Amino acid sequence: MSHSSRTVAITPVWPWLGRSANDSPRTHSAGGAGSCDLASTSLGARYWVEGSSPRPGGCTSHRATRRSDDMPVSIVIPDGASWHKFMNAMPFVQIAREARRLRHPYVLRTLEAGLLHDGRPFAVVERPPTESFSTWIAQRRRLPWPQVRTIALRLCSAVEAARRRGLAPRNLDLDGCLRVRDGVDGGDIRLGELFVLDSARLPETDAPAIAMIVHALGGGGSNKTETGVLGNVLIRALGNNGYADVREMSRALAAIASDGTRESQGANHAAVVGQFAFDETADALEERPTMRFVATSVDTLP
Repeated sequence: MSHSSRTVAITPVWPWLGRSANDSPRTHSAGGAGSCDLASTSLGARYWVEGSSPRPGGCTSHRATRRSDDMPVSIVIPDGASWHKFMNAMPFVQIAREARRLRHPYVLRTLEAGLLHDGRPFAVVERPPTESFSTWIAQRRRLPWPQVRTIALRLCSAVEAARRRGLAPRNLDLDGCLRVRDGVDGGDIRLGELFVLDSARLPETDAPAIAMIVHALGGGGSNKTETGVLGNVLIRALGNNGYADVREMSRALAAIASDGTRESQGANHAAVVGQFAFDETADALEERPTMRFVATSVDTLP
C-alpha cells in the first residue's frame, strides 16, 4: 500500500488583530527565545518583536515595531537573574521614567518604562536608522572642523540637558553616540545609550570624553589644526586642570575659528553657546514633536 506525501501549510493566527499573519501589511519575523518570551506579555500586544542583541551595560535590546504606527523601537531589558527583585528593578524604572521626561532633539526618546509580569524592568526607546560614531568614522576620512564643532556642541547640549534632570549618559564614547543616517545635516546625532544617575558619572568626566570624540572625528584634519587652539582645548580637557562641565568646554569650542587654528574674533561666545543650547533645542522640538504614549497595560507604571 503506497502513501503519497504532501506538505501542510499552517497559517498562524493573531487573535488580537483579528486576521492571520499572511494578511499582515508587513512581515515581522520571530527573533528567538527572548522575543517569544516578550510576545507572551502585554508588550507583545503593542509591539512586533523582531529580534534581540546584547548591548553595553548588561542589557539585551529587542528590536521591535510599534503596531499602532509601525514606529521602530528598541525594548531594553537588563540581563541577570536578580532583576525581577523589586529593589533592583525600581531604580532602573525610575531612571528610565526620568529619561522619558527629557525632551531634547539630540537624545533618543524614551517612550515607555515599567515592569513586566515577572517583575523584570524594561524601557522602550525610539530606534531611528542610525550607526555608531565608531562605525561612521571607520568608513570615511576625518571630518572638517566646522562639522566636528557642530557635533561637539550638540553633544555638549544633550549632556547638559541630561545633567539638569539628574542623569548622565551611561557610556559617552564613540559607541554610545549615534549618527542618524540620511539625517537633515551632517551633524544629526543622538546620545544613544541608557542613562544612569548623575552621581554615577561625575560632571568633570564629560569634557574629557567629548574631547576624545572630537579628536577621533578629526577636528580640522591636519597637524596644524591639532597644534593650534583646538589642540590646546583638547589638551586642557584631558589634563588635570580640565573643564568643570560641558558648558565651560562648549564655550571654548565655540570660540575656535572655522580653520581650527585660532580664536574667532568679535563674538560673545557665552551667548553663542547659550543660544545654541536652548533656542535651537526649542526649534528642533517643534520640528520633531514628542510622541506621547498612553499606557494601557498592567506592565507599564504610570
